[in-house]
Amino acid sequence: IYVNHPNRAYCKERGIRLSGPPLGRPKKETETNREELKAFKFQYCQNGIVRIPVEGELGQGKRRFGLGLVMTKLVATTKTAISISFIVMNLERWLKLLFCCLVCILNDLAHMVRHLFHVEPLYYFFPICLTQKTVRI
Repeated sequence: IYVNHPNRAYCKERGIRLSGPPLGRPKKETETNREELKAFKFQYCQNGIVRIPVEGELGQGKRRFGLGLVMTKLVATTKTAISISFIVMNLERWLKLLFCCLVCILNDLAHMVRHLFHVEPLYYFFPICLTQKTVRI
C-alpha cells in the first residue's frame, strides 16, 4: 500500500497504523523531540523486522505454491484458491517438522543400538543421519 494522503486517511478512519515515514520535510532533531524521534525510529525498525518474514512467506507462496497464478473470476473462488494454497504451505511446514522429528528419533535409535550391541554404525540404513562421518552414497 502506498503511503499517500488518501491511503493515510483511509487507514486512520479504520484505526490501521501505517509503517512509513511521515509526509513532508523530516523533523529537525532538538533536545525536546529527541526521545520522540528515537521512539519513532525504533518503531519503524520493529515494523520492518516483523514484516520481513511475512513478505518472505508470501513470496514463497507466489513462487512455489501458485499464489501468483490465481486467475479465478469469482470472489469466492479466488478466496478458496488462496486458502487452499495457504493450507498446502502449512501442511508442508508440518510435514517437514514431522520428518525432522522422525530422523532424530531414528538417529537416537541407531545410536542406542550401536552402543547396546557394540556394532558398527548404521550409516548404511540411515544415510541422512550423518553426525560423525561424511559418507558418499
